[in-house]
Order: sequence, then structure tokens, then C-alpha cells
Amino acid sequence: MELIIEIGNRQDIIYKRRTAVMTILQNEKGEIAMLYVGKLNYHKLPGGKIEIDENELEALRRETLEEVGADIEVIGAVGHTVEYRNEFKLIQISYIYFSKVIGELKETRYTLREQRLGFSVNWMSLDDAIEKLEEENEDEYFGDSGDEKVARYIVMRDLSILKTFKR
Repeated sequence: MELIIEIGNRQDIIYKRRTAVMTILQNEKGEIAMLYVGKLNYHKLPGGKIEIDENELEALRRETLEEVGADIEVIGAVGHTVEYRNEFKLIQISYIYFSKVIGELKETRYTLREQRLGFSVNWMSLDDAIEKLEEENEDEYFGDSGDEKVARYIVMRDLSILKTFKR
């Protein structure tokens, strides 16, 4: 799988590893799903942590059903990203896939944290998604709380993913 972006790295930190999956999910209109995080006013791709008893595709299907309400057909791998989140002593490796919605959308099942952060699904063109993330990637956009620091990584990562996918 192609390495899309590697963000940050310090030799003096011992990192805890987190492995995740994400999807560029397309509906029948050709729009892609972007999760809107209302409390922090930014967008991200659907996906999340791979649980210990799951493989990548099982996690991808579960996360997409929970966050978007969609059953999916995985079309192919897009690449992977590596993020060294120094403030949290965390390295996150994310595997990204391109998928299409199968059937009708169901109700989303957000976690309590996702509900607290005001998650919702927005469908938009690939170009609109890139434009939104470019606006949100501005240096002054986020503050310094823990959630805002994570948002900086997410927006930078997802913008790189979508630009790579568009090529």
C-alpha cells in the first residue's frame, strides 16, 4: 500500500501504537461521505480503530455502518498514513480504502464521545471535500485543547488522502 503522508516524528519518544481504517465512501450520485464534527467545526473521513479481534476490512465495515449507516462494497486500497502524535505519545497507522454504498442507508450509531462532539454525515463532491479541508487546515483554525490538537492531525491527514485519491 502506498504511503500517503507521514506526519511528525521524534526519536526521543516511545510511542503507543494505534491501527485504524478509513474509507473514501461514494454514494450512487458520486458524492463522498464526510463526517462533520460540529463542536469543533471540521470534517473527516469515516473510519476508526481496528479492534483486537478484527481484520482491516471487518473494522472498515463496522465503522462505516456505525458512522454513516452504510453497508459497503470495498473497491480497493488507496494507501496508508503514519501519524506521530507527539503530544499524546501515539503513533497511528491508518489504512485507507475506496468503497461504495450498497443498498439503503441505515441509522447511524455514534459512540457517546462522537455524540458529544456533534458528529453528522455530509455528502459532497470530492472537490468540495478537498476545499473544505483546505479551509480547515489553516494554521489559526484550531485551538490547543486535546480534541483540537487531534483535529489538526486529522484534517492534515484527510486532506492529503483526498488529494492523493484525486490524482
